[in-house]
Amino acid sequence: MNKIKIFLLLLTISITGYSQNILSEIIDGKYDAKQAPLVVFMQDDNYTMLDGQMIVKYNSATGKVIDTLFQQSHIATIDIEHYVFSENERKILIRTNTEKRHDGAVYSDYYVYTIAEKRIEKLSENGKQQSATISPNGRNVAFARDNNLYLKRLDYDMELAVTEDGEAGKISNGIPNLAYRQAFNVSRTFEWSPDSKLLAFVRYDETDVRKFCVDLYPALNSNGDFLNYNVSKICYDYPTAGTEIPKTSVQVYDVFYKTTKEMDIPDTENMYVPRILWTPKTDQLAIVTLNRAQNRLNLLFANGRSTVCTSILVENAEKYINTDNIKFIQFLPDNQFVYVSENSGYNHIYVYSETGFLRQQVTKGEWDITDFYGYNADKKIFYYQSTEQSPLERNIFSIQNGRKVLLSKEKGTHNAYFNSNYTYYINDFSSAEIPNQVSLRNASGLVIETLENNAELKEQSIDLLPKEFFSFLTTDSILLNGWIIKPADLDSAKQYPVLLLSTDNIYTQQVKNEWNVGWEQLLAQNNYIVARIDPQGTNARGRDFRQSNYAQAGTTEAQNLIELADYLCALPYIDNNRIGIFGSGLGAQAGLLAMSLSNNFNTGIAIAPVTDWRFYSAPFAERIMKRPQENLTNYEKSSPLKNAEKLNGKLLLIHGTADEEVNLQHSLMYNKRLTELNKPFEFQLRINGGHRFTSDKWIHLYTKMMEFLEKNL
Repeated sequence: MNKIKIFLLLLTISITGYSQNILSEIIDGKYDAKQAPLVVFMQDDNYTMLDGQMIVKYNSATGKVIDTLFQQSHIATIDIEHYVFSENERKILIRTNTEKRHDGAVYSDYYVYTIAEKRIEKLSENGKQQSATISPNGRNVAFARDNNLYLKRLDYDMELAVTEDGEAGKISNGIPNLAYRQAFNVSRTFEWSPDSKLLAFVRYDETDVRKFCVDLYPALNSNGDFLNYNVSKICYDYPTAGTEIPKTSVQVYDVFYKTTKEMDIPDTENMYVPRILWTPKTDQLAIVTLNRAQNRLNLLFANGRSTVCTSILVENAEKYINTDNIKFIQFLPDNQFVYVSENSGYNHIYVYSETGFLRQQVTKGEWDITDFYGYNADKKIFYYQSTEQSPLERNIFSIQNGRKVLLSKEKGTHNAYFNSNYTYYINDFSSAEIPNQVSLRNASGLVIETLENNAELKEQSIDLLPKEFFSFLTTDSILLNGWIIKPADLDSAKQYPVLLLSTDNIYTQQVKNEWNVGWEQLLAQNNYIVARIDPQGTNARGRDFRQSNYAQAGTTEAQNLIELADYLCALPYIDNNRIGIFGSGLGAQAGLLAMSLSNNFNTGIAIAPVTDWRFYSAPFAERIMKRPQENLTNYEKSSPLKNAEKLNGKLLLIHGTADEEVNLQHSLMYNKRLTELNKPFEFQLRINGGHRFTSDKWIHLYTKMMEFLEKNL
């Protein structure tokens, strides 16, 4: 072996070893910020916090311990994941042993703890439960299991079936399917009335909905032997674009009479029900419906006993309703309600009377409300989060009679959790340079107690390479924001390879001034330049920017990536012949399209790519692309599958065989097409892998990707 070969071998070993070291640190969570333990406010304005496996009560004014409400020494040991109090605060509902199944459904064990008696009871002995919720009077708990709803009568230790018609693949009660959960960010659709006498729920008839099945392969023991040789099959409801969606109705169950009535909603054909909630009036249920195109929202009031429905507010949109705003609907004590709308071009807060008459526009300006925390009725103050300071930041504000107060002074990203009286809140702050700082603050923003400062992490992170934020104009004069990470001691006389990271979900803003350390550090510390932009279609910059990819999603983002490559190629230290793209899900779709529409890219990695919108879930795909029957030309333009013939560069394609969100069909069909076209590519299946791989597979996954980049980029 000659000296040059020996040198190259040693260099490869050195790089791979260094990569593994940094990669192990990232995967092991060395750079993950600690969050404060779970905090729950109580009605007396004090708060409780999980301290190990104890629930400890603290004084909000001083941060000092008041009492220990729950401790393991009194009961059998359980690992507390989450807890809530009954309204009278005599009982605690505790969640533990949570598991996510292959259709995305989440099941847990729940326990009810009676504080005064120091007594704990398992909610059900008949199997794990979904989304258990305790009634306001603390006497009943409602939960779902296997498509049906159940009631636990705590006074009598009795479990009753609310519904009995639930059946996999046909009827589901109170729990939406995967496509609903993806599109509307809702996991539970059953709610208690304020007086605990009625339980409202959404019923889904999925008989005609397309099913999708995945194979689960047998596990191996520590010696590498199969535990068994049987391949099992899991099937779940997954309506794809243009196919049948669930038939939906809203039901109300009377706890005393054990009867169920269907609410008389008009125009139920092709209807979505993304949210139900009770108003302050005992029998009055608010129901939010959307038409299939999702450009018409109807807020109805239903009488839970008479079933009569009245339309209170209708919102129409030229393209589609921003469904993220549905979760902000909140009723005030006098039955007026807060509604966040982007009708003005930006998300803003409005107050309507109980008859649907507009009373007040609370906020205005060319910036977005990104979270609504609530309203202090006594002081007439609204609390919210917005992008008013910068779309790259999130700040907390209060507003009273048009007078705004900035509660968060530090530059970066702030998230808040208020108590019911809006006198105290938990503030979670971070920036690109500062890991999460979690503090208890009063309503004026004054820090009372620091709950987590991540001091050790801040010290460990001094060697991390900085994110540099930048902006550039596209050829259509659209300003795009991005960040770039460069190798240490970058030599502008040299040229470096570049990897572009493609946004992995439409709407999701990933160029933010917040703490987030991923494999971009591994790349940059191995002499790659890494860059990312928020393409058109992402949140926080108003309606027009967010909807600018309407009917052509994927194509627009791909063009943004191509223009980012053009922008970077003008820099002297960029090697124009060594530009790659990495993306997963919808980001992989844009990456593959960019590699087909431009010869800028010589390398790409695509994890679980959406290769054709027609394979994707109907509620999400049709919102931004319309139905295939209405927009076939753009469906095909945005399809990597239909553009496979033009693919340039070396490709690594990766997919989990049990992916519940972007099913394996996407990559298998793309594989088939590339093979027919005699296009060279590498394909790796992650056996039994879901859409988000588990940490035990990360080392192998990222090592494979680094080796691919070292060889091809």
